[in-house]
Amino acid sequence: IVSWEDTEVKVKVPALTPGKYNITLKTASGVTSNSYNNINVLTGNQVCVRFVVNNATTVWGENVYLTGNVAELGNWDTSKAIGPMFNQVVYQYPTWYYDVSVPAGTTIQFKFIKKNGSTVTWEGGYNHVYTTPTSGTATVIVNWQP
Repeated sequence: IVSWEDTEVKVKVPALTPGKYNITLKTASGVTSNSYNNINVLTGNQVCVRFVVNNATTVWGENVYLTGNVAELGNWDTSKAIGPMFNQVVYQYPTWYYDVSVPAGTTIQFKFIKKNGSTVTWEGGYNHVYTTPTSGTATVIVNWQP
């Protein structure tokens, strides 16, 4: 722990592979905290990107999710995919969207998947490739690849 205030705790995070960890904190005087489980260690500085996929038709019970090559998108693990995505309010079905915190200034690869219970259908074609902004927010819009 670097500092501890009522509204903020600053800690020094060791070099880790991004992902979820069970973490304990230790003060300079050696006092150790209880374990904080499933703390998400991110891939550096983050920006918010709205991912939008057009023409992703589904059947009843099926939803669209997002996965990709960074921890924030699940590292291609369908059980860690982001979603289910939304298809109302900002965009309407068959367009789906979700706002995700992703690494800033980074070229990422991603795909959309459809899940219906334990059945997963991957989007076809090549991986989508996108370079995130170094600051601010962005929107990336792609078409579902059959």
